Amino acid sequence: MKKRRLSTETLFLVLALAHCGGGGSTGLGVVPESGAPDSTVQEASAVQEASAVQEASADASDALLDNMTPDADTTPDADALAEAADATVDAADAFAETGDGAIEDVADAEPARLLCGSQLCNAGEFCGTPTLPKGDAGDGGPTGFPEAAADANGMQCETANFANVCHNPSATVIFDQFPADNEAALTMASALQNACQVGIVQPARDDAGVVADPNVLDPVSGQPKTGIGNLCLIGGGSYGQLAVAYIDRKLQSNVVLGGDTTDAGVFEVFFTDRTVPGAPKKIAVEAPYSSTNNTHDYFLLELTVDPASGSLCMAAVGMTYAGTLAGAYYAAKHLIENGAYAANTKSWLLYEWTDEDDGGVPDDNDTYTLVASSP
Repeated sequence: MKKRRLSTETLFLVLALAHCGGGGSTGLGVVPESGAPDSTVQEASAVQEASAVQEASADASDALLDNMTPDADTTPDADALAEAADATVDAADAFAETGDGAIEDVADAEPARLLCGSQLCNAGEFCGTPTLPKGDAGDGGPTGFPEAAADANGMQCETANFANVCHNPSATVIFDQFPADNEAALTMASALQNACQVGIVQPARDDAGVVADPNVLDPVSGQPKTGIGNLCLIGGGSYGQLAVAYIDRKLQSNVVLGGDTTDAGVFEVFFTDRTVPGAPKKIAVEAPYSSTNNTHDYFLLELTVDPASGSLCMAAVGMTYAGTLAGAYYAAKHLIENGAYAANTKSWLLYEWTDEDDGGVPDDNDTYTLVASSP
């Protein structure tokens, strides 16, 4: 059998080869004209030309992802996976065939820049509100310029790493239809509230349990819209979380969850590090994959920035629901509540988790082994 990849992974490789962006990229676009509201950007025309094919490739993943239901009792259907993968290859080929037109224009486009008061943030920076006296130097400001001082209201550009995760006065839980994902997000929210005195917002949900307010989460694109000063908290991956699908599709994340079927017909799920443009690498693999395994998993803790809305997001993503819960537990107990976040300059952390004593309930008796992290 020909080796096939998840559609999102295929698209990422195409984008990398086309030099459209790389790990840590915060999307493509141009700074808004003078007078535009803070944190808004206008997308380059090249991006708009390529977006239709990009969306087609993302849509091709739906059938494949439908075979990865977290609480399914059976393994994915191989034929359905193959058909979805083939559709994805076609979409990716169509994207590549834009050739000398959109792709070259996208490669030359200037990355989107987030406006933070009077400052212009670099890629991978968010608009934070650290507890600094007025005028103290921050770490923001465009490359090649002196370090920017905090604005009068205390806002300044800061690197999106865990050391700065408490520099938001509020945090909003991004609910989806899966209870485990929501529990994970609420676990991290409680830790932030206790350790950093962050105000927690729980938006209204629809009948399926998904965030219903389009001002918090765009129901079509999945764009998180919590905005400056309001951290968005996410439990779970792109299957249930529209926000994660948006973040991955817009190349705002360094690490993504994907899968493929090997030549031997084994379905595997893996995390891919795409920090280096054009050179993605697998950094954790579960094969054969089983959605019902609840005693061993890998989980990702990652911070990303959407410059279009100014939203900083923190996500805990496991290969299964158990991994997502383990990730949130670890973030709460061993990163946030104990103060370890203050010295952690990483933007993502990938751990292997093994339950040791109680059938899949994360606790301090379990083993958490760091597999990889951001440079």
